[in-house]
Formats: sequence, C-alpha cells, structure tokens
Amino acid sequence: MFKTKYFLGLIKPAVLIWLVPFIVSIFFFNQEGELAINFWLFKIIMLVVGFSTGYFVLKKHYIKNKYPWLASSIILVLYNVLIDLVVIVGFLGEDIATYFVTIATVYIIFIPLSNYLVLSKPNSKS
Repeated sequence: MFKTKYFLGLIKPAVLIWLVPFIVSIFFFNQEGELAINFWLFKIIMLVVGFSTGYFVLKKHYIKNKYPWLASSIILVLYNVLIDLVVIVGFLGEDIATYFVTIATVYIIFIPLSNYLVLSKPNSKS
C-alpha cells in the first residue's frame, strides 16, 4: 500500500540512483554531445553502474528503513523516470520515444531487481 512516508523516504536514494550513472555517463560523450564509444558497450557499462549503484544505495538505505519491495520499486522507478523526463528529455532534448525504449526500460529492470536482492537478504555488514 502506498503511504506518504514511502514517497518522502525514497527521494534521497532515488536521486542518488539517478545521479551516479548520470555523472558516469557524462565521461562517455564528446564535446559535441555525441557518444564517444559503441552504443552497446555504453549500455552495458550503464547497466552495471546503474545496478551496482541501486544495490549499494538501497542496501545502505534499508539498514535504517523498511519498505515493501513492490511499493518501493514502483516509487523509485517513478522518481527516476520523472527526473529523466525533466533533465534528459526536457533540458537535453532527447526524443521521448527513444528515451522510453533506451533508458526507462532499464529502470524497470535494474531498480526492482536490485531492490529485491537487497530486501531478500538479511542486512549484513559488507
């Protein structure tokens, strides 16, 4: 069930999950804004960075907070898509159809997966 505390409590991890891959991705573009490496290599790197970031941010966050797996996954995906719609589509001018095919689908995969992996294991120090 969605509660206000879920929405507010997941803002910080959602921003971190979005920000780290965004910063990493900047290094793969040239000054003209074109991808400087192969598209599929870039996608693989971003999947690894995104999943790893999601896993470690959520692991740290869930030490103090408990959320239902499905509700928190949906909220995190929505936050990340919303941030992307403002930044990637709004400011950087990415085509919305291309965005949903190439980026939003990745959120739908790696956020719930990393969220599930974190919440399915007992919190341990690592």
